[in-house]
Amino acid sequence: LEKQKLQGDSSWTDEVTRRDRKLEQMDQDFVKTQTSRRRAIQHQDEKIATLNGTMAEIVSEKEQLEKTISELNEETIVLLKARAKDTEARGQQLKEEMRTLEETMKARMEDEEEA
Repeated sequence: LEKQKLQGDSSWTDEVTRRDRKLEQMDQDFVKTQTSRRRAIQHQDEKIATLNGTMAEIVSEKEQLEKTISELNEETIVLLKARAKDTEARGQQLKEEMRTLEETMKARMEDEEEA
C-alpha cells in the first residue's frame, strides 16, 4: 500500500512537472512572439517616421517653390510649376506607400493575434 501511494505521488509529481514544462514552453513562445511583434512594430514605426520626415521635407520644399514662383518671371514660372507637380506626385506616391505600409502592419498584427 505504501509503495502504491509513493507511485501515485510520483505520477502526480511527473504530471505537475510535465505541465510546468509545458507552461514554461508556452511562456517562452509567448515572449518570442511578443519580441518579434515588437521588433516588427518598431521597424514599421521607423519606416513611418522616415516617410513622415520625407513628407515634411516635401511640404516644405513645395511651399518654398510656391513662394519662389510668385517672385520670378513668366518663363521661370513654367519650369518651377513642372517641378512642383513632380514634387506633389512624389508626395502622393509616399502617401500611398505609407497607406500600404499601415495596411501591411495592421494585417500582420491581425495574423499574429490569430496565431
